[in-house]
Amino acid sequence: MSGPSYTHPNFVADPVFCPLTYTYTETPLTDANGNTDTAISRTDETFTFTYNKDDAPVNPVAQTQTVTITATSGSLYTQSFPSKTASNSFDLTFTDPCLSETTSSVIVTAQSGTFTDNYSSTPLVFTYNAFGTNPSFCNASVTCASVSPSNIIVCPELDENG
Repeated sequence: MSGPSYTHPNFVADPVFCPLTYTYTETPLTDANGNTDTAISRTDETFTFTYNKDDAPVNPVAQTQTVTITATSGSLYTQSFPSKTASNSFDLTFTDPCLSETTSSVIVTAQSGTFTDNYSSTPLVFTYNAFGTNPSFCNASVTCASVSPSNIIVCPELDENG
């Protein structure tokens, strides 16, 4: 899965015949355990932004990665003067995709078993078919609804996360 991309505009040297070289730096995303990672990949002047491993770097707090592009002027001839540099930065803010309806969803699984009984004392067993999430690393919370009579029928908490 590939995310959105951005191609930075070229810096302009003056005079225009001076060659430019580019360097790129970025700040990392850091999870709660201090592990670092990035959501940025680059090919030439095009950056692509994708992070779909887990939500550790953005849970519970959104993070920002800063990309700095530096252009350094050179010379076609032996340099007798110091090179000139210019930089520009842009920020990318990453939020937890599991908290947004536009970036996550619950995959509903059909449940089977409608029970009727005449108080036969025969156990009726319901087998829960787990729901899924997209992205799969998002946690789901499942609760019981319309269990009656609730003082007799116990509805245990269901674990969607393995």
